[in-house]
Amino acid sequence: MNLQPKYLLLLSFIVISCSQQTKNSYSEKVIVTEEKRTSTPNYKFENGKWFDGKGFIEKTFYSSGNKLTETAPFKIDSIIGLDGNYVIPPLGEGHMHNLNNIETIDDEINNYLSKGIYYVMVQDALFEIKEDILKKINKPSSVDVIHAQGVVIAPWYNLLQNLHAHLLERGEFGDRTKISELDTREIFLIETMDDLNLKWDLLAAKNTDIIKVLLAFSDEFEERKLLSDGVRPGIDPKLLRPIVERAHSAGLRVSLHIETAADFHFGVEAGVDIIAHLPGWRIGTDAGYDSISIDPWLISQDDARMAAEKGIIQITTSLPKQWLPGYPNNLERLKKIHSHNLKLLNDNGVIIAIGTDSRSESVTDELKNLKGYGIFDNLTLLKMAVETTPKAIFPKRMIGKLEEGYEASFLVLNDNPIEALTNMMDIRLSVKEGYIMNIDRN
Repeated sequence: MNLQPKYLLLLSFIVISCSQQTKNSYSEKVIVTEEKRTSTPNYKFENGKWFDGKGFIEKTFYSSGNKLTETAPFKIDSIIGLDGNYVIPPLGEGHMHNLNNIETIDDEINNYLSKGIYYVMVQDALFEIKEDILKKINKPSSVDVIHAQGVVIAPWYNLLQNLHAHLLERGEFGDRTKISELDTREIFLIETMDDLNLKWDLLAAKNTDIIKVLLAFSDEFEERKLLSDGVRPGIDPKLLRPIVERAHSAGLRVSLHIETAADFHFGVEAGVDIIAHLPGWRIGTDAGYDSISIDPWLISQDDARMAAEKGIIQITTSLPKQWLPGYPNNLERLKKIHSHNLKLLNDNGVIIAIGTDSRSESVTDELKNLKGYGIFDNLTLLKMAVETTPKAIFPKRMIGKLEEGYEASFLVLNDNPIEALTNMMDIRLSVKEGYIMNIDRN
């Protein structure tokens, strides 16, 4: 029986014998309440075309104990026909700053899930992540999230006035009214090695996976530090290696904000795990340069090769940000910078993951923008979104592939995403860790 997409289908989770299996077509919404999730059901997914990293092949998969398998389990609760549609792993979002506000988190979770994004890396949570937030995430019915908390920042860095002071004025931090009162909670003000020694234990305790560090204009650190206004530098680049070494000793990763190719060099040399932006966050006169040259933002061949050798992950964030200084006058120069750097990184085998750093645009928007550079084909971009990025966020988990023993998490699409990336948005069925998702796609 084939049901139309707008009908609701209530799947039965009653344990039945293989000879009495019930067969269902899928629908756009499948109701699965939290009360019914007392045990993971066993499904047979038949007549689907499954992504194998190169293309789509017809096969049958089962989900059992939240894992994918090609071996039929002892019992099957339901057979779900996929009507010849296309199955891909879920998407990852490698650079975001939301999922930290209890008033908006429900809408944000549904927005991610409706777009097939199951895995999110929050690169600086802005606010302390409390228990009410943690209860909402990292479970089969929600998104899986890593938060970097307490960004490492220099006390002179412009972001403190451009963002944190603004949030203070709005009363976002309760009764605290000074930047210094955020220190060791929402931010870590690190100016010297003594600061690092004093605050390290608190910083390490605040993070379970990723520490975020802000580096900016590091090759001009001494000159820019003395500026009374204008674009000032990030932390002292001499502190980056000690931070990385301590983080790695504590089992933590380091994600680095950068502005220039020099920052990229210092990050690679120090052995950071993730570089959160491509160079070019601020360019030209808006970055304090008189020249219109793009040279300060062009990565070198040696640095790209070293990044590949060290397994450093580069997150894209290539979408132009209308709120950045110089928009839209710098768009053409920014495109030249990104084109050079993306091609160089790709040619040298650097791991490239997808991230938007945008509240209004999504992974598919970032993919569309990347496609415009003419460097990556649709297959490569698809693999970045569904393989590379999820593994960059959760490297120890069996996600990002549709293979034996991997988590039973996937999306069923109406059409082939290799033919058109926009087909990734046309999701017919969402499965996460062996459960059929109940998602409002309106």
